[in-house]
Amino acid sequence: MKKILSLFFLCFALYTQAQTDNKIVIGRIDSLYSTVLNETRKCWIYVPDEGANNTFTTQRYPVVYLLDGDAHFHSVVGMMQQLSAVNGNDICPKMIVVGIPNTDRMRDLSPTHVENGPYLTPSMVKTTGGGESFISFIETELMPYIQAKYPTDPYRMLIGHSLGGLLAMHTLVHHTRLFNAYVAIDPSMWWDNQKLLKETKKALAEKQFAGTSLYLGIANTLEPGMNIKKIARDTSQNSLHIRSILELDKILGSNPKNQLRYQSKYYDDDTHGSIPLITEYDALRFIFDFYPMKLSRKDYSDTTTALIDRIEKSYALRSEKMRYTVKPPEAMLNDLGYQALAAKHYALAGHYFKRNMEYYSKSANVYDSYAEYFDAIGDKENAILYYKKSLELNQSNTNALAVLTRLGVNNILEDLKLDQPPTETGDFKAPDLVELIKLDPTFKLDIRYATANNFTHRVVYPEARAFLQRPAAEALTAVSRELKTMGLGLLIFDGYRPWRITKIFWDVTAGKDRIFVANPRKGSRHNRGCAVDLSLYELATGKEVTMTGAYDEFSERSFPTYQGGTDEQRRMRDLLRSKMEAQGFTVDENEWWHFDFKDWKSYRIQNIPFSDIH
Repeated sequence: MKKILSLFFLCFALYTQAQTDNKIVIGRIDSLYSTVLNETRKCWIYVPDEGANNTFTTQRYPVVYLLDGDAHFHSVVGMMQQLSAVNGNDICPKMIVVGIPNTDRMRDLSPTHVENGPYLTPSMVKTTGGGESFISFIETELMPYIQAKYPTDPYRMLIGHSLGGLLAMHTLVHHTRLFNAYVAIDPSMWWDNQKLLKETKKALAEKQFAGTSLYLGIANTLEPGMNIKKIARDTSQNSLHIRSILELDKILGSNPKNQLRYQSKYYDDDTHGSIPLITEYDALRFIFDFYPMKLSRKDYSDTTTALIDRIEKSYALRSEKMRYTVKPPEAMLNDLGYQALAAKHYALAGHYFKRNMEYYSKSANVYDSYAEYFDAIGDKENAILYYKKSLELNQSNTNALAVLTRLGVNNILEDLKLDQPPTETGDFKAPDLVELIKLDPTFKLDIRYATANNFTHRVVYPEARAFLQRPAAEALTAVSRELKTMGLGLLIFDGYRPWRITKIFWDVTAGKDRIFVANPRKGSRHNRGCAVDLSLYELATGKEVTMTGAYDEFSERSFPTYQGGTDEQRRMRDLLRSKMEAQGFTVDENEWWHFDFKDWKSYRIQNIPFSDIH
């Protein structure tokens, strides 16, 4: 589907925020009731590209869980937009932001209960120690809620500042796998006589943190006259906050064998209050240092597959680092395909569209785009095939309808609405389908529809098997007995065919060629188990006998009355016909290989898969 952006949209596209009623909207406030906390909790939600064009498959995103959410939501969302979208930036992935505002900050963000401590007043400590319950709320209630309601990917990050930074460190130490990455901003490691600091030292020496990243931001909270070198020797309560963080930094940097991916920075020009913004920025650049593709204008002008190879290599690296499959966006490959198509680089366009189809097989758009490529190169058959596939997934695709009409395909929507065999009334015999090779082992199978070697160019049967209703099968066995006396055997192409396969054949065939396929509105005699497609082969050599035309050939050579070909070809074709007619079969007027058994009207149209026939 033609949705072309600017030529260099990946590098130079401008970000546009959602706008509703002349308001700039960057998120929404959601809520859920927590049985763990026994209260309703609000959460502030930002979803990238929300309200954008729905032509493409819904993208899924990693999730940032942001403590003190109401304080940091706007800045983190703005930064995320800037680094992942504005001006074509791909410094970090687009991410959902879940800001968690406080109802009782001292309760929720403190891992342990304290009666007193530095920087604390009596009123502040009353409800402390609810951190574990708050983590349980995040893990067992908030995360499942977000995953169920929003388009999330498995990668998760936790960001906390001050007391929130303390809880982030507590989660890293005691619930390591809950998040892939942690950002601790000037954390309150002095809490409870540095209890978590001691636990962290022990955990870092004993546990493994492979696949986990941590960025630590340290603010300048030094008293006047103090500097970073002198502080280690200071013992005053006023310096306990920064001394605790510097000790944490030392511990974290001294345990490389635990595989924690770690970086820290001391921000000399930032206070405890100003440090969040710059720390979050640096943290994103550190945690996702593998993410940027760093593409240039020259990359976009390359007419080979070098660009998509580079894109796919980059996404393979992202998948490896983030530990789940990260696919190139459908919109990106779609745009690159149309750029190539507009420039008449047809092979390259086809390559982009095909790769997009392989990545997003449930998107109507990818089939529409691939069909447009085939239409551009004059491949009518494949253009029709993929436009139909697009319509199967999205019957509102007016572009596909218009092109199919131009290509001579009509009533396509009515055909697509068919999802069950036609209703039949009357008395019918019970089905008694038998497998042919069990009646006569000399039947040789060449079930083309179990391979891609057929007119649809794809596998439509799950198994290479052939069945007929028992009377038809027994009559075919009688034909085989006669032919054996002549050194010939029956080569079976097809027998019973489930109705849904007939529907597929009709959908992929257009115009005058539909005389060679059955209309699913009426059903096929194959569907009744009373039609067989076959030819002859030499028993001595196993070689197929050459006829006037090939099996499933859509041409006049397929007609049983065709007078072309050699005398021998016509003789063998007519021999097959005479032996089949002697046992109650009638040849189809358009196909020399297709024979209907005389009792076909006695059986209903069937849609039974091969696997259910016993």
